[in-house]
Amino acid sequence: MNNITKRFATLLFILLLFTTTQAQVASRGQATEMIIAGDNSLQMLDIEKAIEFYTSAISLDPGFADAYLKRSNAFAIAGRNTEARIDYDKALAINPYINYVYDKRAKIQVLIADFMGKLIDLDKAATMEPETGDMMQQFILQDLRAAYPENILTIDSLIDAGQVTPKLMTIKALALWSVDEVNTAQQVLEDLLAKNANDAFAQNVYGLLLIETGTYTKALTAFNKAIGLDNKYAYAYLNRGRVHDLLADKTKALKDLNTAILLDTTNALAFYARGMFYKGLGNADAAIQDYTSVIKLRPNFADAYFSRGFAEKMKGVFTDALIDYDRAIELNPNDAVYFNNRGIVKVIAGKNFDAEKDFKRAISLQPDYAAAYHNLGMTQIMNHSRNEGCDNIEISINKGLITDKDIYRYFCAQ
Repeated sequence: MNNITKRFATLLFILLLFTTTQAQVASRGQATEMIIAGDNSLQMLDIEKAIEFYTSAISLDPGFADAYLKRSNAFAIAGRNTEARIDYDKALAINPYINYVYDKRAKIQVLIADFMGKLIDLDKAATMEPETGDMMQQFILQDLRAAYPENILTIDSLIDAGQVTPKLMTIKALALWSVDEVNTAQQVLEDLLAKNANDAFAQNVYGLLLIETGTYTKALTAFNKAIGLDNKYAYAYLNRGRVHDLLADKTKALKDLNTAILLDTTNALAFYARGMFYKGLGNADAAIQDYTSVIKLRPNFADAYFSRGFAEKMKGVFTDALIDYDRAIELNPNDAVYFNNRGIVKVIAGKNFDAEKDFKRAISLQPDYAAAYHNLGMTQIMNHSRNEGCDNIEISINKGLITDKDIYRYFCAQ
């Protein structure tokens, strides 16, 4: 190679090197802009948008360890823990000397094992069964008792005066049930139905009582009879749908809940039951739509705001979830579960110190609330109050949250 050729080759190499370096600098700058945009989205609680920006940063500069760290954090917040761990591994592969990555990756391993994941999952609305089995039952009974407020003494006086009707005897059973005389109420209904099996109202109330006692198959028979006697009985369809769900027949459950709403579009509890059904299936959008219908019908129904907030949290719309939790607490400031759930969303939003206040308020309202102690403890550990946090994790264990033993060993045992 002659001197001219050598000089040209050297110049070309320098030019290419300079161009590549400039391109890398440009890419890093653009990637940094994407990270800033992602951080802003994360601050606004738009997790999915933040992930999109961090992904763009990685596309622009695949060797940018910070971009993987940022996206990993967003994945972890969204509950996408496997993807979070993969991104931490990629960041560490690019820069194995970032010491704090090791610590974060270790915590992701804990998340994968579903220890810290309890922070998001431990609350009243995590599964459908507690709500369908308990809350819906309470709401329906509240409606029935509001419609028939007579007390037992008044009813007995009417019966003594000779006004013995199936409706009056059914109301007596409701009155007995309201003072926890469940066995007596059941006997009254069974005696009534032995003579008046064709009373749809009595069959419906009897079915409700059988749900209370956990006798679901017999309850289904009662609601079948009620609907056979009155095929326009919206509440009987609602209640039968709940029993189908409790018996794990989702298709029949949804069909009955849909029928209940078609028969009575003003039945807020039917929309509420269907909303919980959809939530149980993981269909947050459909659940939110039904809870919104409930709120239009009953603007002061605190649990509807709470449940919609939970569905919004499922969907990742954390700003809306906080608004609904705030409204639920405004309507019912003495529900520990409301404060616990609002605290969880505040943790996701990075408002850890505000979250601590909510968890402490939940505990003050319900001193045996193990999940609230867990959430408070984990939040304090994240807030660098390790000793205080570990004390609360220990309390959660003593309150029955056995899985916290692993957390205690990881974060607290020395």
